[in-house]
Amino acid sequence: DQLASLEQAKSEFLRLASHELRGPAATLGGYLSMIEDESLGPVPQRLRPVLPMLRAKAFQINLLANEMVEAARLEDGRVQLKRKRIDLREIVRRNVATAETTATPRHRLRFDDRIGGELWVLGDALRLEIIIANLLDNAVKYSPKGGDVTAQLSMSGDVAVLKVQDQGIGIAAEDMDRLFVRFSRVNTLTDVPGTGLGLYLARELARLHKGEIVAASTPGVGSEFVLRLPVEPSNK
Repeated sequence: DQLASLEQAKSEFLRLASHELRGPAATLGGYLSMIEDESLGPVPQRLRPVLPMLRAKAFQINLLANEMVEAARLEDGRVQLKRKRIDLREIVRRNVATAETTATPRHRLRFDDRIGGELWVLGDALRLEIIIANLLDNAVKYSPKGGDVTAQLSMSGDVAVLKVQDQGIGIAAEDMDRLFVRFSRVNTLTDVPGTGLGLYLARELARLHKGEIVAASTPGVGSEFVLRLPVEPSNK
């Protein structure tokens, strides 16, 4: 029927678009690396402040390509996690540092580390990167100039808890159910660029890791997204 045809067209678009994006994203990242390590020659001093921003933009393009690939795989039931013991704290720290590059000076981004050491989870490194990068990117995009974004990492029993809080525009109660729907954009957020895939992917990938993502928001005050994942015993 018409609805099934539309869904099929969306999935085909994701596959084609991701294929077209991944090549240029990889090329851009490769050349940036050569510029940063000066393999192509000395970098003029006046251009050095621009490099972190370019690196962050390249990361965002790569994230978008990965989002599209993962969304198509989820649709086809082809996501297979490559699980291993991973230090979740290090992934969060690294992604906060990347997000700071795009956020500064427009926002203040803070990593509230309540662990202070390694925090082992059993998971797929690439998929965990996608989850955390999306939560941080979402908070930065929807925060006003000068707003604080906080990523708080803690433990509750045998569960790792990452809370990403912003001081953004907030989300109306009637729109909350649509936050994690593929391609869905809530009414208050349509003026901000986005595919409507990020939060959908983040929650689905969290579920594949036997975790969850929940959200709470107050219009005009901000939002909080909470990721919970089971932890691995540190002595294993």
